[in-house]
Amino acid sequence: MRKLFIFVATLLLALGCLNITSFADDGLIIVESSDLKIVINGEKSDYTDTPLLVNNRTMLPLREVLVNLGVQNDDEHIIWNGEDQSVTIVAEDTTVVLFIGSTTAYVNEEEVVLDVAPILYEKNWRSYIPARFVSEALGKKVAWDGIYRTVLISSNESFNEVYDILLKSGEAMADIKKMKFIMDLDMDMSSSTENAAVTMDFDGEMDLPNDKSHLNMTMDMTTTGTEMSFPISMAMEYYEENDIAYANVNMFGMDTGWTKSDVEDETVYVEADMFGSFGANEVMASGLVVAESDDEGTIVLQGSAIMQALINQSIISSMTETEEGATMAVDDFLLEMGIDKTTYEVKYFNFDMTAALTDTDGTTLTMEMSESMTLSDLNGDFEIVIPQEVIDEAEAAAEAEQPQ
Repeated sequence: MRKLFIFVATLLLALGCLNITSFADDGLIIVESSDLKIVINGEKSDYTDTPLLVNNRTMLPLREVLVNLGVQNDDEHIIWNGEDQSVTIVAEDTTVVLFIGSTTAYVNEEEVVLDVAPILYEKNWRSYIPARFVSEALGKKVAWDGIYRTVLISSNESFNEVYDILLKSGEAMADIKKMKFIMDLDMDMSSSTENAAVTMDFDGEMDLPNDKSHLNMTMDMTTTGTEMSFPISMAMEYYEENDIAYANVNMFGMDTGWTKSDVEDETVYVEADMFGSFGANEVMASGLVVAESDDEGTIVLQGSAIMQALINQSIISSMTETEEGATMAVDDFLLEMGIDKTTYEVKYFNFDMTAALTDTDGTTLTMEMSESMTLSDLNGDFEIVIPQEVIDEAEAAAEAEQPQ
């Protein structure tokens, strides 16, 4: 079993939502979807008027979405005709005409049939238009992330460029069998009565062919509003070889000494091939853009797209598992990746996010989290050696625990 401990600290997210459903006179099912997120050109777009799902199709407020898509906000480019309830959109060499209540539309005078008609929402008297159709008519690429309820929109040029980069990077990272890494994690958590600030630093290395890994970790946590309102500090060194783990933990100034256990009993590892998941998919390619780089040898990708490979395993995912029925909702997420321009290997990644965990009794824990990870010595010429004194001490401790 090829599993290693990398301690990649991200959140396993399960979005909960609070929606308001109404039924229009014409039989349309209209759902206010305040938890729906819209990402355009890598940036999350906020809307004054709540996005809607109309017959399960994403509908966005007309003027706000058009401006976010780059259409000029004036009467020459967004033209409303009250007589026939139509809107004409003029963007460069594309003209789109839509009619409230009609599934007939025109793109450069060519008739198109929509699967859902634009509507005038009586609750706020705003016009809503189908997000996918209008975006694609204006030459955009649209992707839907059903797990995190996010619509991601980018230009076709950007999508193709990012998809190609991610494809090459995924292929390069799939071949990585050895690496070293440094990771920093900062997290603030708060509820109505409790607060905690956590800082964790990791320095590790992994060697898949020889089934070995090594990690140094330090953690500092300060809590307030609880029975344990005092600083907590912990340090740990960890080795793993052939599914046997050796750990030495120092907490409150007390050292446990080296202990030995089976990897199956450990909870501090993730799948060793996680980095091979840095590949291409439509969600990532639509939610990331190529950003400016201070290093001409590095491609920088940025955006509000959640990379599934980063959240499959998490040291705090147990927060949702231990609270049966609890839900985790993401508010903001910003990812940055640095990729070698020649080899397409990942050099680093970091992200910032805010999220909320709500348990079954309605208590909400809000979290702000930042993580950065730098990779080095990819397939490098290094060897992980478990000191003999570590093995001897751990085996002696295990033997002492055996019943006489």
